[in-house]
Amino acid sequence: MRTFWAIWIGVLAAVVAVVLAVSSGLTRAESPGEKIVKTTCAGCHRLEGQATGRRFKKAPDLIGAGDKYQRGWLLAWLKNPKFKFYPMGYDFQEDRKGRHLALSPGDAETVAEYLGTLKEPLVKHGVMANVTPANIERGKARYEVLQCFACHRTPDSSPQGWTGGDTSTDLRESGKRYRADWLHRFNKNPLDFVPDSAAFVPTPTQNVTQQDVFDITAYMMTFK
Repeated sequence: MRTFWAIWIGVLAAVVAVVLAVSSGLTRAESPGEKIVKTTCAGCHRLEGQATGRRFKKAPDLIGAGDKYQRGWLLAWLKNPKFKFYPMGYDFQEDRKGRHLALSPGDAETVAEYLGTLKEPLVKHGVMANVTPANIERGKARYEVLQCFACHRTPDSSPQGWTGGDTSTDLRESGKRYRADWLHRFNKNPLDFVPDSAAFVPTPTQNVTQQDVFDITAYMMTFK
């Protein structure tokens, strides 16, 4: 009798193990977008890990992409990546000035869906929820006083449609590209995302307050 029950328990344990293995396998199954990202994009873009400097990477991180990019803009850009984030190339390297790979509409949809699941723990949601016209006006004034346009292309009414430098990220379309809460957190301390860089870090000793960061972010979100 003991042998019978021992066999029965052994068989039951084996069945449970198989069921758990299958369930686990199903849970870990990659979505179509994840497969594309890992096989096509991960060669240049990091999907996980600690923040590190540009000189150690081939392209910007996609860590936290779901909290960083607005889906509509990202989807359009993946299909037609004519907008260049870094006019002088990522980290100013010649081999990083080429145009980004364009995806088919179907692949762009699945990739955008997957990237939307990648969250950034540093970002607090709802921070930029109560922006007023006064915030935007103050942000514009502080943006100009701090001369953010010295490094960043900034939209204006000139014939070419922008003014500013080429040594950092092109900020045109920021209001369509970024999610406001991510941009606010980035502006608070860019080195938390891209250490070992010359990014401006606002501090009280530079006469830049947290209210300034909020207002400047609000202004940047008007860049359409």
